[in-house]
Formats: sequence, structure tokens, C-alpha cells
Amino acid sequence: MNQQQPPQANEGRRGRLRSGCLMFSLAIALAWAGVVTIHAINTWPHIPMDVSAGDPATQAAFRSVVQRHVFGYAIIALAPVMLAMLLARFVCRKQA
Repeated sequence: MNQQQPPQANEGRRGRLRSGCLMFSLAIALAWAGVVTIHAINTWPHIPMDVSAGDPATQAAFRSVVQRHVFGYAIIALAPVMLAMLLARFVCRKQA
């Protein structure tokens, strides 16, 4: 005889807990990315007024600084977010 197990009554509740845990983690991750983005915008590199902006060497140096700024803040914003989401998946899975 093949008897099927009745569905668990707590299955829906576990899904809501897991979903809530993941949504909370996503909200924190997005808040972190937002704070880092605002800081990156406020610290954006600029060319001072006493430097010739038309000089090719100055333009090359400025492009290099902007590129380093963008990549640096992208790593600062995204690496912890990805780690937090990965850890949240494991924590939320254990809670469910």
C-alpha cells in the first residue's frame, strides 16, 4: 500500500517566514548600496579650476581617476551586498 503524506499545515507559514527573511535581507542590501552610491556621488572626482582641462595628459589622468573611482565604489557597494544575500539564503533556509 502506498499512502501519501498529508500536506503540512505549517508549510505556508514557513514560506512566509522565509520570504520575509529574504525581503528583510534584500532591503538591508539595497539600503547599503544606496548609501554607498550617495557617498560615491558626493566624492566624485573633479578637475580643479587652476589646472588646464584641455591638456591631453590631464584628460587621461582624469579618466583614469574616474574609472578607479567607479570600480572602487562598485566593489564597495556590491561585494558586501552579494555576501549578505548569500548568507541570508543560508540563514533563512535554516529558519524555514
